[in-house]
This record gives sequence, C-alpha cells and structure tokens, in this order.
Amino acid sequence: MSKKQIFLRPQEAAQELGVTVKTIHRWDAAGKIRTIRTVGNQRRIPASEIKRLLGDLALIEEGEGSTQPEQEKA
Repeated sequence: MSKKQIFLRPQEAAQELGVTVKTIHRWDAAGKIRTIRTVGNQRRIPASEIKRLLGDLALIEEGEGSTQPEQEKA
C-alpha cells in the first residue's frame, strides 16, 4: 500500500511557518523550498517540506547568535 502525500497551499504553508505568502513565493523562486505546480499552475508545498523547514528554523533558534564571534569591548 502506498502512502498518499499531503500538499499545502501557500497560505496554509505560510501559516504553519509563521511567514507571509510572499515569503513562500520568494523561497520558491530562490529554490529554498520545494514546490510542485498543479495543472492550473498553482503552487503546492509538500507537508514533508514544511517539516524540513520547521526543523531548520528550530536549529537556527537554538543556535541564535552562536554563528558570530563575540567582539571584545575596549
């Protein structure tokens, strides 16, 4: 038995990720998010892609500020 994949509309994906629909469109254009197009040329985002991005966001929040070295104060 095959698994049926779930796809979200850009509005739904934006709500899940806490960003705007315009951000979803920009990420798609930049190749930062994987989308498919329907026969009517509408974007759909796989639920697996939302999970991946949520994981990436969690990693960024955990390490917030750790990517830049601290500057010494004179």
